[in-house]
This record gives sequence, structure tokens and C-alpha cells, in this order.
Amino acid sequence: MKVGESARITGGPFLGMYGTVVSSLGQRTVLAVAFGTREVQVELAHDWIVEATPRRPAMFYAAAPKPYQRKKG
Repeated sequence: MKVGESARITGGPFLGMYGTVVSSLGQRTVLAVAFGTREVQVELAHDWIVEATPRRPAMFYAAAPKPYQRKKG
């Protein structure tokens, strides 16, 4: 992957997170991953990273909290 491309993490403790490629070091890649208002750089094996699709999957949005709804009846 090239520097600046978006990537999705497919293994390890950051499974399912998205990041931006910062550098590639032999068999490892460094990604910038956002955690709330902070961004950290993580170094991962190439086989734990795939190119991110232009649109994030629906399950990404399913984790958002739903507004409270009163039960009818």
C-alpha cells in the first residue's frame, strides 16, 4: 500500500478499525488511527491490513447508540 491510502485492519487488537498509511517498513506498515480526538500511529504486519473500500460497511454505523424510545401500551 502507498503512503496516504486508507486501510482497514483485519487482525489483532485493532480489528475493524480504519487508518491512513504513514509508512511501510519491510514486512510492517505504520498506520495513523484515530481514537476520539487523538490520533496514534500503530505498526502492524502487512497481512493484518487491507485497502479500505470507499464506503464503510453498514455495521460501522450499527454500533452508534440509538435514541431512547418509550414502549407503547
